[in-house]
Amino acid sequence: MQNMYQMISLKDQFPPKGEKVLIYRPHAHLPPHEDQNFKIAKYIGEGLWIGSHFEHEITHWLPLIKPQ
Repeated sequence: MQNMYQMISLKDQFPPKGEKVLIYRPHAHLPPHEDQNFKIAKYIGEGLWIGSHFEHEITHWLPLIKPQ
C-alpha cells in the first residue's frame, strides 16, 4: 500500500486526466523562470499540463487531499 503523502513518479504512473494534483518540478527554481518547485497543475494527457510552464520538467505528482 502506498503512503498517501508519498509522491508518485511519472515513470510509474500519470495522474488521471483532468484532475488537479500537486506536481514537483526539480529545476523550476533555476533561471530564467525562477518559479516554485511545487505547484498545483492539471494533467490533460499526452504529456501536457495546465498550470505549469511547458519548459519545466515534471517528475512527480501527488493527489490533493479532498475535503470531507
